[in-house]
Amino acid sequence: MDKMQKVLVLLALLCHSLIVHAGGSHGGIEHQVKAAFLYKFAGYVEWPATAFPAPDENFHIGVVSADDVADELVRLSDNIRINERPVSIKRFSTTDRVSGVQMLFVGRQAEQQLQRILQQVDSAPVLTVTESEGALEAGSIINFVPVEDYIRFEISIARANRCDIKISARLLNVALNIQKRS
Repeated sequence: MDKMQKVLVLLALLCHSLIVHAGGSHGGIEHQVKAAFLYKFAGYVEWPATAFPAPDENFHIGVVSADDVADELVRLSDNIRINERPVSIKRFSTTDRVSGVQMLFVGRQAEQQLQRILQQVDSAPVLTVTESEGALEAGSIINFVPVEDYIRFEISIARANRCDIKISARLLNVALNIQKRS
């Protein structure tokens, strides 16, 4: 079983059979689920060629204020390819200038700076994923939402279109909420 298959199996197991309590004693499971979701999202998203400065460029995932998720992404990244590209993880603090990524995950600890961070990649072809209430309104494309004991997500099609990112109907079909206007 290759690394991507392991990620998919992990995602399926975690999403369907484990209970996740946001911020509770299952925080380790929560960051594993979110990391698996991030890799899974990439399989249902199409980036324009301009998202990559060179044909052999790695697929870069940036992470702001979510070290547990970044650690899990690194742990899972061996032999994973997104759009036939090796994956690399870049960590940013809330004060760093974010650039050079195709996907950006902003943890809830950066909630106070969320709008400023998202403005840095405003209309660039970057899939932004967050976990804060009101994040779609702040400019995120995908936002994790706790629903009962599970992690779900909502999507802003308007923001994705603005960033020239195409989201598969298959991913839209499983979203909790779809925002069509900004």
